[in-house]
Amino acid sequence: MRAYVTRHRAALAGLLDPEDPSSGGEALGVRHAKVFDGLLSSVHAIAASTHAVGHALAAVGSYGRGAMALASDLDVRFLVDPADRARGGELAEALLYPLWDGGLTIGHQLVELEELLELARTDLPTATSLLDWRHLAGDAARSEALAARARSSLFGDAGIAAFVDRLELECAARHERFGGSVYLLEPDVRNGAGALRDLDLVGWMARARWGVSTAAGLLRYGVLVQREAVELSRARELLWRVRNRLHAAAGRRADRLTFDQQERLAPELGYGEGGAAVEAFMSDYYRAARTVSQVRELVARRARPVIGRRKPHEEAVGGGLVSFDQQLTFDSPGRLAEEPAVALRLYSEAIARQ
Repeated sequence: MRAYVTRHRAALAGLLDPEDPSSGGEALGVRHAKVFDGLLSSVHAIAASTHAVGHALAAVGSYGRGAMALASDLDVRFLVDPADRARGGELAEALLYPLWDGGLTIGHQLVELEELLELARTDLPTATSLLDWRHLAGDAARSEALAARARSSLFGDAGIAAFVDRLELECAARHERFGGSVYLLEPDVRNGAGALRDLDLVGWMARARWGVSTAAGLLRYGVLVQREAVELSRARELLWRVRNRLHAAAGRRADRLTFDQQERLAPELGYGEGGAAVEAFMSDYYRAARTVSQVRELVARRARPVIGRRKPHEEAVGGGLVSFDQQLTFDSPGRLAEEPAVALRLYSEAIARQ
């Protein structure tokens, strides 16, 4: 087991090439999660063969989201019936002890469906774990039942606004601890303003409200326009590259982008060496953080259901434009990025006709 873990950690480190600025991004995080998917599935099959009990094994946290930074820990849940709690604990131990012996750090809990839903009403980490929940092994119907109950009781129209408010309160408290400005000189790339945790909030709101979690999904639902979706994807990738490199350099979880690390990472990320290179790197970092902050605020506004509002009036006015709720807009947001001069001319002509 320890040899397996060591071999795959070395393979992951090899995906982060100091000579390749494009390496070490979210693709590394996805590969990291898949490595442990295979490992847990194998160990689970052995443990379950000697401990017969109805259960579902699921990944939560960053592991549940399917992408783990280099130094992130595994976090799993065992979903069992109340009457099977003791036997479920025996199964959990049979699965976890070999993994602990292999040098892995694994967060785990033995949970029951009703208990989990009740706790999620007051405990935000529990609520978000239901959105991150990714079935790994065991009885998939149990995970599906949990997801259906969570959607109807916690994330339906009656509860989504309160959930978004809870996320925003947590965000404000976290920013107070780690710095509320995207322009900090030594930002925290996980917990700071516009950092990866803010991206997690975007994902939780999007999953709770629309059942999607990616920029492409938000674009499909009209929450973001094409330019915003592209900028968000670019920001996400830069943050992932920076965080994985910080973890690789420290050999552990380390998320503060200190001055020393800025100088070290600028060449690795393709900016070159020297003060001007560091300034260019941090300028891109701040731009990415600002994008994430703006998208988080936008998604939080749009995720709250609008109660009692009339359906907006939409009418085509020609020339690739529509009148939407007495405002002119393009029928395809992508036209502005693809044909800015033509789009602006059409827009001006349409305004002149009004």
